[in-house]
Formats: sequence, structure tokens, C-alpha cells
Amino acid sequence: MNNYYKTPKFKGFDSKFEYAKYVELELMLKAKKIKELWIQYPLDLICNGYLVGKYIMDFVILHNDNTIELLETKGLATDLWKYKYRILKAMYANNPNVKVTVEYQKSWSRKTVQKEPIPKKLPKNYKPQF
Repeated sequence: MNNYYKTPKFKGFDSKFEYAKYVELELMLKAKKIKELWIQYPLDLICNGYLVGKYIMDFVILHNDNTIELLETKGLATDLWKYKYRILKAMYANNPNVKVTVEYQKSWSRKTVQKEPIPKKLPKNYKPQF
């Protein structure tokens, strides 16, 4: 199974970045710095009492002070993800016991996705291929 951009999964996770975060959280769980950890937790997106969508949260963390953190690891933020994330934040905005967090992959850039560099100036004999 591949994620949205057809990159292969890494040990069951959508990216190496997400897997590295999982390893870090597992160590925190073993060291008893957090109480509980859930992975790929499904959430219903509800707006004005209506189910408007579903969201799979990368990690849900129960901290020792009984607060809940909804943690998403992100490489590329798509428009659909931004929309769902805004709904998710609005759902929990007035709940002081729930914290919604996103950790972005720092080394990701659009340049890594490009297969060929775009020339600054096209050659005179260039013909587009359709």
C-alpha cells in the first residue's frame, strides 16, 4: 500500500519520518514519560452535529497529566489535509485537555520531488510533447 504520493511505506508507516517519531514515542512510553500511545487512530470530523468526514491521526498520546495530544507528522501538506486539519482544530479548540500538534519534516522540499530540472531558457528547437 502506498500513500498519496505513491512513495513506498516504511515498516508500515507512510514515511521514515513518521516511523522515527513512532520509535521516539515508544521509548517515551517505555520510560513512562507518557501513559498511552495509539497509532493510526480514526477520528470522525463533526461540524454542527453532522459527520463531515473522517481523519486518521498518526498518533494519539495520553500524557501523564491525563491530557491528550493529537500528533500528526507531515512531509507535504495537501489542500485536502489542510481542510481536514482546520476542522479538527476547530472541534477541539475549546477543550483544554486536548492539544492538536503537527510536526513537519524539516528536510522535505518540492525540489526533491522534481525528476528533471526545469531549464531556465528553452532551446530554439524545443517542441512540447503532448
